[in-house]
Amino acid sequence: ACSGHGYKFGAAVGRRVAAAVGDGDIAGLKAWLRAEVA
Repeated sequence: ACSGHGYKFGAAVGRRVAAAVGDGDIAGLKAWLRAEVA
């Protein structure tokens, strides 16, 4: 059975990418995608 985690993760990434494009925080986006803690 599928728990839907893939769909949830895709939406989270899309929202985070849109936020980074909106505010220009590409470095922050890269760190987030690598799961780094600032």
